Amino acid sequence: METVESDELYERARAAWPDVTVPREVFAAWVATRDSRRADQLYLACACVNGDRAAIAAFERACLTQVTSSVRRFGSDAFVDDVMQELRQRLFVGVGGRPRLAEYSGRGELVHWVRAVATRVALNLRHAQHDERFTSQGGDEALLELAQRDDDPELAHMKSLYRDEFKKAFAEGMALLPSELRTHLRLYYLDGLGVVQIAQLFGSSAPTVSRRLRAGRDEVLERTHALLAARLDVSESELSSIMRLIESRLSVDALVI
Repeated sequence: METVESDELYERARAAWPDVTVPREVFAAWVATRDSRRADQLYLACACVNGDRAAIAAFERACLTQVTSSVRRFGSDAFVDDVMQELRQRLFVGVGGRPRLAEYSGRGELVHWVRAVATRVALNLRHAQHDERFTSQGGDEALLELAQRDDDPELAHMKSLYRDEFKKAFAEGMALLPSELRTHLRLYYLDGLGVVQIAQLFGSSAPTVSRRLRAGRDEVLERTHALLAARLDVSESELSSIMRLIESRLSVDALVI
C-alpha cells in the first residue's frame, strides 16, 4: 500500500476513534492484509487485539451491546451472561493466545461479524447443555459430513477414494465465503433453524436470508467442483456424479418462505 494512502487511512480511522491509540506502523501492517474499505472498524479491532483498554470499551459500546440483544433470543439472562463471557474470551484472548478478533478481515460490517461469532457461541453452548448430538459439530467439517453420509453405497465408495481431496476442496470453498454467510449455512443445515428464525437473529428479512443461503450453497458447490476437477484424475461424468450426490444432501428445496 502506498505511504500516502496508508497515512490517509490511518488518519481517517484514528478520527473515528479519537480515544483509541494504535501506532501508525502497527495499523499499516494490520490493514495491508485486510479490506481497507472498513479501515475505521479494522482500526478498532486492531486496537482491541493489542489490548487497548479504550478500544475494548468502545468495542463494548459499538458491537457487544447490539449483539447481546440477539443472543437474548436463545435463553435466560443467566444464559446470555454465559454466552457473552465466552464470546469476550474468544474475541480478546482466543485459543493459544490468538484472539478470534484477529480474524476479522473487514469484508463485512464488524458488528455483523461479531454477531455471527456470538450466534455460534450461543448455539454451541445450548447444544452442549441440552443436546449432545451437536457438541462435535461446530465447524464447516460438520456440513461436509452431512453431505457425505454413508447410507448411500455409491457415495460411501467415492468418499473412501477421494475423502481427503474432497474435504480440502470443500473447506477451501467454505473459507472463501463471508463469515456471516458461513454461519447462516451452519444454522440452517446443522442447527435446524428456519429462514425466519435466522432472519430474526440477524435483523434481516426471510426472503433475503433464503436468497443468501441459496447463493452460498451454490457458490460452495461450484468452487468445490472446480477444485476437484483440477486435482482428481477422473472423468467429467464421474465428477458430475460425485457432485450430484453431494448436492442432494445439501438440498435447498425446503427454503420456501
